[in-house]
Amino acid sequence: MRPSTTFLLIAIPLLLTPACRGDRTGTGPNSTQPPAALEVSLPAAVVAGQPFALEVKALDAAGTPNDRWAGTVALSASAGSLTPATMQLSGGRGTVQATLSGHAGAAEITATLGDVRASREASVLSGEPAVRLEIVPSTFLLPAAGAAQRLEARAFDAQNRPTTAEVTWISSRPDVVGVAADGTATAGAALGSAQVTARAGSLTSMPALGLAARPAAGAVLVPDSLVVGEVTAIDPADEYDVGWRYRVRLRGLAVEPGQILLGTGEQPVAGRVVSVAPLGAEMEVTLALIPLPELVPELRIDETLPMVEASEVEVEANAVGYTRSSPPFRASFTAAADKELQVGPFTCTVKGNLPSLDLPNPKLEITPSVGMKLLYATPGGGLETLAVVGSLKSDFGYKPVLKAGIDGEATCEHRIRTLILPISGWFSFFFGAKMPVGAGFALDGKLEIAEVGFDVKANASATVELGMSCPGSGGDCTGLNTFETTRDGSFGFISPNATEQFRVELGAHGYLWAALTLGSPLSQSLQFEVLKARGGLKQSVDLGTAHRQVKETDYASDFKLAFLADAGAGGDLEKTIKKLGRLLGLDLKLNLTFLDIDEALAESPKGTFTIEPSRVAPGDGTTLGEMATFRVHLDPITYLGLPSVDRVRFYWRKDDGNSGFTLANGRPACTSVAAAVGQTVFECQTDFLEEHRGAQTFYALADARLFGVPLPVSLEIATDAGASVLVSDQHEPPEQTIAFTFNNDLDGWAEGTTSNGWGAVTWLSRRGGVVKLDGVGGPGDPNAWIYKTIEIPRGATRLRFETSAHNRDGADALLRVRVVDANQASHTVLDWENLTGTEGQYLWTDRSVSIAAFAGQTVTVYFEQADNGPGRHEQRYLDTIIID
Repeated sequence: MRPSTTFLLIAIPLLLTPACRGDRTGTGPNSTQPPAALEVSLPAAVVAGQPFALEVKALDAAGTPNDRWAGTVALSASAGSLTPATMQLSGGRGTVQATLSGHAGAAEITATLGDVRASREASVLSGEPAVRLEIVPSTFLLPAAGAAQRLEARAFDAQNRPTTAEVTWISSRPDVVGVAADGTATAGAALGSAQVTARAGSLTSMPALGLAARPAAGAVLVPDSLVVGEVTAIDPADEYDVGWRYRVRLRGLAVEPGQILLGTGEQPVAGRVVSVAPLGAEMEVTLALIPLPELVPELRIDETLPMVEASEVEVEANAVGYTRSSPPFRASFTAAADKELQVGPFTCTVKGNLPSLDLPNPKLEITPSVGMKLLYATPGGGLETLAVVGSLKSDFGYKPVLKAGIDGEATCEHRIRTLILPISGWFSFFFGAKMPVGAGFALDGKLEIAEVGFDVKANASATVELGMSCPGSGGDCTGLNTFETTRDGSFGFISPNATEQFRVELGAHGYLWAALTLGSPLSQSLQFEVLKARGGLKQSVDLGTAHRQVKETDYASDFKLAFLADAGAGGDLEKTIKKLGRLLGLDLKLNLTFLDIDEALAESPKGTFTIEPSRVAPGDGTTLGEMATFRVHLDPITYLGLPSVDRVRFYWRKDDGNSGFTLANGRPACTSVAAAVGQTVFECQTDFLEEHRGAQTFYALADARLFGVPLPVSLEIATDAGASVLVSDQHEPPEQTIAFTFNNDLDGWAEGTTSNGWGAVTWLSRRGGVVKLDGVGGPGDPNAWIYKTIEIPRGATRLRFETSAHNRDGADALLRVRVVDANQASHTVLDWENLTGTEGQYLWTDRSVSIAAFAGQTVTVYFEQADNGPGRHEQRYLDTIIID
């Protein structure tokens, strides 16, 4: 019987041990020892500063809740301030209303009891008003009619922190993709697309793209919850194309080589499995990209998807655009060869000699409203449209100033924004797009002085369509390269005072630009620029002193404003289009017509200067001489609606007898005439003395403004804007009259034509004999001409002739008359003059120009024709040339 007694003695302590240890080991209702583990429970999202339920449970070693533990639990948060700091655990659990303040975002809530600790992460919402909504996933797949996926709307405040918002859901095509109040999207059709948006008050999210499509047979669908981390390229240097390989880590999913995987949400998973490598409870899967029709044989999408800002910027409640104002910048360039460098935010390419450039306080603003138009359908088709469409509005202001003389050019560009197509998931492998937009300016010219530049202001908008239109099943695609830009802006001229050697040849082109990049958004290396376009105003100035303008008979200072726009292929166009074709299972080719616009908008005031009569008798000091009238016609005298002429000045050329000359200020009462608003005709009268006998030559120049800023020099109103008057007694007749009637031929006049083969000189028998000058080329470039060396009779003052345009409505052609003297100096006596035609009639017009300055000289007279732009009906006719 003793063995039994022994057993009982041993067994009793074992059975009693738990009860006896109740107060010491933590197994009783009043335990002070820590449990094996703790469990923390709280809502997935809490609002900062607002109470939420926080529960802590004690667990035994098996992870089972046990109600026999008690004690004080310390509470803490990884960010912000958590109250209360402690809670009581009684009966194995405790609940408290906690508050987390001073933080919004992810936070870890930790409970500690002795050495035992447990944490739970929560999303802390700021509770501030929402300014932005975001849908997750932004792209989702519904693989069959009736398939569903839950969408989440996330709200963010003005500091880009998560916050609360009550949202409603809207589908652009509820028959294709419907959305319930809780965000569950359900396919109402087997094929199609829809854009789903979330709204909270006046806020609307960027749309999420829902695709109802049929995946490849046997394809394994991969939800986002099974994807661990991000996809990575096998070799970042590998070319992105069909067969491109990458890795993705998966959990809870068994896959084998050869299978097709297709993600259903945000994660970019698409392709054929190449290999599978176990990584603990996960798998590292290597995939190869396959053509879209093999991945998703049936897919239809007809959407214009909005493009959004790519950079991470602070979101403002009232933000509608993006403005950047910068401090002053200066860059010095020393190399004469091509060079790339930074001038503040601008990247500049410099050619030639451009020593130094200042760019004080540039202001650059662009507000885009663009989207990607995508039309794709299989089976039975393919890609039909892929293009960025929409508009850009800009507000630029910058003052590039050259700090030294230049002989070269600089082109400077700054990317202000980069817009992306906010798609994700498998879809992004095939239809990613990016559009950088920005501002640029170009300077070119020659000048030997410093402190010259422009004050550029531009408020422009552009209508954009960049991309391609294709026949669907492959083949030749048509390039879309519309970049229609408004012509708004100003170029104030910045310059020092003029000196005797002053000469400025400078052009400034300010423009808005945009480019189209295609490729996957997963990596910069997977994107390729295919198209680029730009448009804007170019201001050119060519300024010299009055003396220089008079001396150089083929030169007159002027300024011009033109609208320039161009669009064409990017550096990767052909390669990228072929690659896109392979990804879409198509043979694509792109036929691109390059856009090239150079449209003249305005120029400095031009006109004619005459002195009438061409011969006046001098006074003798006691009596007035015969009055001569100086008359200037300007057309126009405005520059884009701004008054551009302050005054017309007359300069008297006085030769010194040694091939030199000086300029004097006209004659009494005819030194200058002030301009009134809208004035086009300027007149004054003066007389001459005995000492002025002979031919006297004067020149007309205008004091002009460029966008309201006075220019440092006066502008000659035409190339060689001189007029002469013969001061002599009226009874002195010319020695003889010379006439050419062209009755039988060219009357001894020689002919000339341009080297491009488009000019012609023809004698015609109509009207008793006339000369026809014909040809096309650039406006202002002679196409056909006649010329003859003539000894101008003494006393001769004028050259008269008859001229007509062609007998068609809309016909027009330019005519210029020049005199080349014995020193081979060219003098324009009639600058390019336009005549328009009338259907069925030759309308002959008499013209007369002064040649008094050449009386008694042997000169060569030229009659020159040029076209005026349209390129047809550019004929000009001449008859009866008389010198008397």
